[in-house]
Amino acid sequence: MPSPPAPRSSCPVCNKETSSMNRLFLASRVKLYLATTGAIAWGAVISIYLAGEYRHWMWLFPLAAAVLSITFHIRLRQPLDAIRKIRQVLDAMRKGDYSQRITKVPHMGELGLIAWDLNESLDEIETFFRDVDACFRNVGEERYHRRAYSDGLYGDIVRSFSNINSSLDAMEENALYVKRNELMSKLQTLNTGNMMKNLLKSQGDLIRITEEMKEVHGITDETAEKAQQSQQSLQEMVTGLRDTVAMIEANSLASAQLHTMSDEISGILSMISEIAEKTNLLALNASIEAARAGEHGRGFAVVADEVKQLASNTKKATDEIAKVVTTFREETANMEGNAGHMQEKAGQMQNNIADLQGKFGEFADQANATRRSVGLAHDISFASLIKVDHMLYKQKAYMALSTGSDSDEAKAVLVDDHHCRLGQWYYEGEGQTYFGDTASFRAMESPHAAVHDSAHQILENLANSQVKGQETQDSIVALYEDMESASDDVMATIDQMVEEKHAASLGSR
Repeated sequence: MPSPPAPRSSCPVCNKETSSMNRLFLASRVKLYLATTGAIAWGAVISIYLAGEYRHWMWLFPLAAAVLSITFHIRLRQPLDAIRKIRQVLDAMRKGDYSQRITKVPHMGELGLIAWDLNESLDEIETFFRDVDACFRNVGEERYHRRAYSDGLYGDIVRSFSNINSSLDAMEENALYVKRNELMSKLQTLNTGNMMKNLLKSQGDLIRITEEMKEVHGITDETAEKAQQSQQSLQEMVTGLRDTVAMIEANSLASAQLHTMSDEISGILSMISEIAEKTNLLALNASIEAARAGEHGRGFAVVADEVKQLASNTKKATDEIAKVVTTFREETANMEGNAGHMQEKAGQMQNNIADLQGKFGEFADQANATRRSVGLAHDISFASLIKVDHMLYKQKAYMALSTGSDSDEAKAVLVDDHHCRLGQWYYEGEGQTYFGDTASFRAMESPHAAVHDSAHQILENLANSQVKGQETQDSIVALYEDMESASDDVMATIDQMVEEKHAASLGSR
C-alpha cells in the first residue's frame, strides 16, 4: 500500500524556507559556480585575444580553471552524494519510513559524523516505533506482558518508554477492570433476566396462593360461624337437657310420693280388711244370737245377714283394691327405679354434654384463632404479592438503562402510579376493602407516587443525547437512589399496614 503524502506544514516561515530551499540544490549551485568560473576565465582569455594583447601563457588560466572545476566536481561528488542520501533518508522519515540508512560515506569528516549520527538516531527512532508497535499490537490482541525496553536508548525516548510502560500498566489494569465489568455485566444481565423470570413465577405463585388463601379464609369464616352456631345449639340442648333432668327429678319425686301413698293406701286397706273381718265375725255372732232368740231375733238375723254380706263384699272389694294397689306399688317401684336410672343416665349425659360443650367452646376458640391466623397469612401473602409487583416495576426501571428508552421495559415504567398493578390494587382493587381503615394504607400514596416520579425522570435522562456526560450520569444515579429510598418507604408502609390491621392477634402472641 503506498504511503500517504506527507502533510504540508501550516507554518508560514517553514513554507518560506522550504520554497527558498527548493530553488536550487547545493550540487546544482556548485556546478553553476564552477561553470561560471570557467566561463569567466575563458571569456577573459578570449577578450584579451581579440584585443591583440594575447600571450600564450594566458591559456594556463582557463585551463587551470577547467582543471580545478573538474577536480572540485569529482571531489564534491561523494559529499554531494552523501547529502543526497541524507535528503532521501530525511524524506523517507518525513513520510514515516524509518528503515532507510546512509551507507558508503567513509572518510567524510563532519558530513560522515552527521550521517552516522543520523543513522544511530534512526536506529533509536525505529527501535522506539517497533517497540511501541509491538507493545500496542500485543495490547490489541489482549496480551499485556510485552513492555517497551529502553536498554541502549537515551533521553526523551527513555522517558517516553517509561511513560508508555506506565500507560501499558494502566491499560492492563483498565482491561482487567473492563473484563471484570463485562463479566459482572453479563452475570448481572443473566441474573436480572433470571430474577425477572423468578419474580414473574413468584408473582404467579403468590397470586395463586392469595386466591387459595382467600378461599381458605372464606372456609375458616364459615367454619367459625358454624362453630358459633353449633355452640349456640349445644347451649340450647344443654338448657333443654337441664329441663329434662329437672322433670325426671320431679317425676322421680312424684313416683316416690306415689309409692309412699300406695303404702298408706295398703295400710288403710289392711285396716278396712281387718274391720271387714271383725264385722263379719260380729255378724256371725249376731246370727248365732238371733238363732238363739228364735222368733224374736228374726229381724236381728236379717240385719246380721246384711251386715255379713256387706262385710263379705267389703272384704272382697278390699282384696280387689289390695291387688290393684299391690300392682300399683310394683309399678310405682319400677317407675321409681327407672326414674332413678334415668336420672343417673341424664346426669351422665349432662356431664358428657358439658364436656362436649367445653370442647365445642375450645373448637370455636380454635376456629376463631384459625380464622385470624388464616386472615393474617392471607394478608401477608397479599402484601408479598404487592411487594413483588413493586419489585418488578423497579427491575424494569433498571433494565431500561440497558435496553433503552424505547424498549418494552421503558414503556412499562412510563405507566403512572394510578395504573400500575400496585396503583390498581390501591385505587380500584381490594386494597381499600382490606386495609382502607388503616393509617398506613393512606400513608402509602405519597412514597408510591415518588417512586414513579423518579423512574419517569430517569427515562427522560436516558432519552437525553448527553447521557454519557458525568453530570447526567450523576443525576441518573441520584434519581435511582431517590427511587430506592421511596421504595423502602413503600415496603415499610406495606408491612406496617398488615401489622396495624392485625395488631390484636399479633399482640396476643
